[in-house]
Amino acid sequence: MTDRLPVVRVGVLLSVVCLVVTGTILAGASGVVVDSRFLPLPGAEACLVEENRTGPCILTDGGGEYVLPDSEMTRVRISHRHYIPVVVPAVDHVKPIMLERAAVLVLFAVNGSNGDFLPGGEFWISGAGGARKGPFPVSAGGTRVKSLRPGRIAVRVEVPGFHQEDPVWVGLDAGSETRVE
Repeated sequence: MTDRLPVVRVGVLLSVVCLVVTGTILAGASGVVVDSRFLPLPGAEACLVEENRTGPCILTDGGGEYVLPDSEMTRVRISHRHYIPVVVPAVDHVKPIMLERAAVLVLFAVNGSNGDFLPGGEFWISGAGGARKGPFPVSAGGTRVKSLRPGRIAVRVEVPGFHQEDPVWVGLDAGSETRVE
């Protein structure tokens, strides 16, 4: 005689527990800043930014590297003297972040009758694509505008009491200073 054991079926109820966390995701940001020849740019400033707020900033080390702390800010603004600033996502960048060499414009407003420098007024600059920057104040000692993208620009000056001339087209070269009177 064969003993038969009763078969007992047991249903197992698996409970899945989900944990939902609300709040801000924090993540650090890092990268290497280089020039157009892929040489590291030590001393570049990397700042966490979000709309009109600026968070912590750090200077790149001798190898052009930066590491920013965890933050809710989603962008990093990278700037260096004589280079055009860039804004990149606040992530760990695998590829180098390249900065382009900037041009500098020095403007003097001059009286066409006697050659004297004019101490007041304002000027605007426009790129070939129509993007306009300004107004910039005119000063007798000249007005310096840094971090401009190289290429052709139009310069328009307005000084109260003087006839407005047509815009002057000027070529800006990377890494150089252009003087306009």
